[in-house]
Amino acid sequence: RHPLFQVMISMQNNPSARVELPGLTVALEPVDPGVSRFDLALLVDETRDADGDPAGIDCRLEYALDLFDPETAASMAARLERLLTRVAADPSLPLSAVDLLDGAERDTLLNRWNDTGLPVAPAVVPELFEAQSARTPDATAVIAGETRLGYAELNARANRLARHLIGLGVGAEDFVALALPRDADLIVAALAVLKAGAAYQPVDLAYPADRIAYMLEDAAPACVITTRAADLPGGTPRVELDALSLDGLCGDDVTDAERVRPLRPA
Repeated sequence: RHPLFQVMISMQNNPSARVELPGLTVALEPVDPGVSRFDLALLVDETRDADGDPAGIDCRLEYALDLFDPETAASMAARLERLLTRVAADPSLPLSAVDLLDGAERDTLLNRWNDTGLPVAPAVVPELFEAQSARTPDATAVIAGETRLGYAELNARANRLARHLIGLGVGAEDFVALALPRDADLIVAALAVLKAGAAYQPVDLAYPADRIAYMLEDAAPACVITTRAADLPGGTPRVELDALSLDGLCGDDVTDAERVRPLRPA
């Protein structure tokens, strides 16, 4: 492997070397080393006819077989030929107007590689999470510092908090603000809000007080899930997690029969 560079373009435009001695004929003899000397090398040779006039340019693409397969190398050469053909026909053509892809390549890029359509049944986020919880109940869902929550535990905690929110009248088309530190309770609260049917509004406790006040006034959330220590402006009803006991609430998945309003994908 060459230590200084791996890609090379070599342009040979010198007249063929020749030596004229009485009784001696000297000619170039190309030697194929049998291996690529570089990862990729484009070897370009100008040719001339017997009168010394330009007779075209020969190009050869040399490539390392452990990096490129023949089809890839051939496609690169074809694109170069396509480029040269276009610009030779119209030297004023901007490079941005040259299409390097043929029809098959364009179809592959735009159609075959993007043919990713799959039938997807309408579902809401809580349903998708609950299905994952059923598949992998013991898998770790949340890591926050030393806290580890499995899918089943996270699901049950979110279900209990969701039922508490529903009891407060929170449902679809409502907002619930989340003013919590970045810990496991933040994930529980966000999932619980979705299970109740509402949308959550994150509030960074590090924001200035007037910024938080504007956010709460603008969104008019039904309540704000926070902690006793949080100093929040305004009179939005608070649900303080560290002062809340949810032990008496069921941890099973919340259904539309319990929600204030049905939860729809729209």
